[in-house]
Amino acid sequence: MAINQIQKAKENLEISEGLVNQSGSLFSLNAYLRVKFQCDTLTRNYPVAIETLNRILKIQESISNTEIANKIASFQAMYELQEKETEIRNLKSQNEIYTLRNRQNRLWLLVLVVVFISAATIIVIVFKSIKQKNRSIEVLNTMNQELKSHKEELTSLNEELAMNQEELYEKNQHLEKTISQLNTTQNHLFQVEKMASLGVLSRGVAHEIINPLNFINGGIALIEEAEKEDMALAQKLEIPLKMMNEGINRAVDIVRQLSAFVDQGNTRPQLANINQIIDGTLVFLNYRIDLETKLIKEYAPLPESYCFPDKIHSIVFQLLTNAIDAVKDSSGEKVIKVCTKLLKDTAGEVFEIKIYNTGEPIKPDVLPKIFDPFFTTKDANKGTGMGLTLVYNLVKEQQGDLLVQNLDQGAMFTVTLPRVEKI
Repeated sequence: MAINQIQKAKENLEISEGLVNQSGSLFSLNAYLRVKFQCDTLTRNYPVAIETLNRILKIQESISNTEIANKIASFQAMYELQEKETEIRNLKSQNEIYTLRNRQNRLWLLVLVVVFISAATIIVIVFKSIKQKNRSIEVLNTMNQELKSHKEELTSLNEELAMNQEELYEKNQHLEKTISQLNTTQNHLFQVEKMASLGVLSRGVAHEIINPLNFINGGIALIEEAEKEDMALAQKLEIPLKMMNEGINRAVDIVRQLSAFVDQGNTRPQLANINQIIDGTLVFLNYRIDLETKLIKEYAPLPESYCFPDKIHSIVFQLLTNAIDAVKDSSGEKVIKVCTKLLKDTAGEVFEIKIYNTGEPIKPDVLPKIFDPFFTTKDANKGTGMGLTLVYNLVKEQQGDLLVQNLDQGAMFTVTLPRVEKI
């Protein structure tokens, strides 16, 4: 996940899940679910992330209950051990008393001879028995105090556990509410970013239509002049007519490209050529490319294939817009290069689109964050931080990959999209 290879991270998680299930360890399962929660959050799979979080909370509760059960079992074992020790002492006492009685029976035979010795012996034995009894009572009192203390500790633990459960429930409710608000805000900002892009497109179309209209106006003016002069009218009409036809053709082409871009209602793949889609996007952005910027197109001959033209249009438009902004303040050579290829891998054929610019490289501390929602390095009035997030989501919707890397001079974005089968 640190290098944004989410698919490989998911594969490693699947392997880890099997090992955790074999181990049967709650702690291993808890660690696994925490990593899975990060992965689901990173991939915006919030429903699965919420389920994973609930499993984590349940496992933590089970771990807490297990620890309490272990403490209770330990205390019970200590209590049983002390009872056994007391029982052994009592048996020893009984054995000693039995021995003393045997001795007494023997001494009865010599009672007349050793009466004083027997009396002294009995006194000593009684004294020791009383002393041992007192010690046993002290031990029992100590054990009772310890059991009472353990009981109070268990009661305190139960109360703390109940409070933790209530706190976890409140946090869970707050988390669900926060996630819902985040989803609502994110959807709203997606729409705001799309509307902002459409606004930029509208300005581009207006700028591009001005030139064809100027061609037409110039042609009309020459025709009017030719009519006034009434000389060699056919020769004078040839060039103006060509100018008008060229202007009309360009205006029609721009309108056609705008219609293809704005048509967002078709969710099925359509037959199109990716090179033509990119050229259509450049029509809207030509007015923003100044004379100092060199635009290089290295297109591989791509066949017409089923794809999602509107989504590819939005992806290329946003990446080209960022490239234009990047080279605008560059002090060196200003170059924007667009390359396309058709590649084959184990999964089938994929289209590769590379957009390179010679602007300032992306800072190392910014690079891991550029696809995060709301993150932007632009001024507050120039970006919402949702442009590259929109690009990332559109690429992932098509089961593709998006890679960004710094080069010796500038940065390059690489988009790979699988070739879509006709539905």
